[in-house]
Amino acid sequence: VSCMLKNKEFFWVFSPRYARDYNREVFAVLGGPYESSQAGCNLLIKSHVAQLADSPQDIVQSLGWEKVGEEIPRQAVLFTSDDPEQQKILDQLKNGPELLDLIAIHTGIPVSKTATLLFELEMMGAVRPMAGKKFGLA
Repeated sequence: VSCMLKNKEFFWVFSPRYARDYNREVFAVLGGPYESSQAGCNLLIKSHVAQLADSPQDIVQSLGWEKVGEEIPRQAVLFTSDDPEQQKILDQLKNGPELLDLIAIHTGIPVSKTATLLFELEMMGAVRPMAGKKFGLA
């Protein structure tokens, strides 16, 4: 929940209750204790409705977000298939993520059949769909 508070009563009635009902995190920036414009944020922190956010890093850590560009180590693919067409697709994807149409062209399997095989491989946990009709190894 992101909101700038000027009237603590209005905010107290609506936003934190909605956030709590939807299991959302609420963050507030601590204001001066004698500033009436900061009373709403201070009240949320004091009543443990909101977490104190001193910096953007506090929000990143609290939500468990990963750094962009940080490579996550992955185990080598150990999956092999008894189906020769599925194995062709897996071999093609070893070069990296590829478009559905290009997988079909490079493997010589019709697009409709390739889509079905990719779905089966996805259900087995061997491949994962990506944005833009691309598929890669899981």
